[in-house]
Amino acid sequence: MLVLKFKFLFDFLGIFALAFGVSASGRQIYLQNIPKDELAGGYCDTPFYLLFDMNPFFDAMAKVFQGSSKCAEEVWSLLGLNIAEWSMVFFASMIGLMLVRYLLIILKGHKYN
Repeated sequence: MLVLKFKFLFDFLGIFALAFGVSASGRQIYLQNIPKDELAGGYCDTPFYLLFDMNPFFDAMAKVFQGSSKCAEEVWSLLGLNIAEWSMVFFASMIGLMLVRYLLIILKGHKYN
């Protein structure tokens, strides 16, 4: 079966996507915690599609992650954590669950299939 042959690849891609989520939420947490006067002008008011129409892909991605004081506003919180912090908790816990799953597979001596 095709899915069983590529199961490890799917898990690796999942961990990679979750790691990207951890890094993106970490960047947002960083932007929210530095003083607003240290932030650049940024492109938060520019529509997302317009950045990619006006710039090459990697330049547009750099501008998306550059951030500005408007990007650093905290407008929502639940139990004292904002949405970037909750995202970090979710992504990190999903990576942790995948690693615990692999640890249990290895400790029980099962083959990964």
